Amino acid sequence: MKKLSKKTMIILAVVLVLAVGGITALAVGLSAGRSVRISEEEAKAAAFAHAGLEESQILSLQVGTDRDDGRTVYEIDFRSADRSYSYEVSARTGEILRSSYDTLQSGEVQAAQESTAQIQETETAAQTQESSAAGAGAAISEEEARAAALADAGLQESDVEFIRIQEDRDDGFLVYEVEFYAGGTEYDYTIDRSTGQILKKDFDMESYFDGANGEIISREEAMELALARVEGASEENIRIQLDRDDGRQIYEGEILYSQTEYEFEIDASTGDFIEWSMDYRD
Repeated sequence: MKKLSKKTMIILAVVLVLAVGGITALAVGLSAGRSVRISEEEAKAAAFAHAGLEESQILSLQVGTDRDDGRTVYEIDFRSADRSYSYEVSARTGEILRSSYDTLQSGEVQAAQESTAQIQETETAAQTQESSAAGAGAAISEEEARAAALADAGLQESDVEFIRIQEDRDDGFLVYEVEFYAGGTEYDYTIDRSTGQILKKDFDMESYFDGANGEIISREEAMELALARVEGASEENIRIQLDRDDGRQIYEGEILYSQTEYEFEIDASTGDFIEWSMDYRD
């Protein structure tokens, strides 16, 4: 075999070095490309743009990350005044991988529209409360929570047979749990410790009497009694039915209105409320 000249060997060595360097640079470039990741704000902006919405139109929002088919994605769920949306966005490219929406029912749309201003006012008040709490280093006191619960129940402390209050955590929020008895009825309240807002409340009447003649109030009368407790609610917001519990006839049902769920039981003989509870949906 003919020997290569020294000059030829030097040229081959240079070519080999350049080839190896090029492959390494390409590999580094590809690796860097794979590591690029869009921010959560960019993923939200992509979803909002796809839905044709501005961020100011979003009433509720949840964002998280997950793995789908070996790739990292942002899972984004949000709601406007008339629809709820669900999106899956590539965390590397910002591509919309999956999207869907559900149109809210007419009653839900009306409730959402009516509650938009209320939500904004509540958020502003909550921010003010949080700022005050942060500055002062404290939330509302137990006495303030007790007073809020009694005022909502329309009672004075002298009317109450027993009262108990303790701190707890509910859905990640610090709350006060307030329990008291008055006039044969047990009251339970859950109050946001940072804002003083009543998040949940219910009462259970422990004593009752049945009508002597066996007559009961009509379904329409029971419905009117329940709706009278929720200002602004109408027949399209209520579900009610006649049932029997512990040997007596009752009307039981629920009202869904302005982001709040109310559940109740009414003695069909007397029209008295046996149970009433409220659950605020954030």
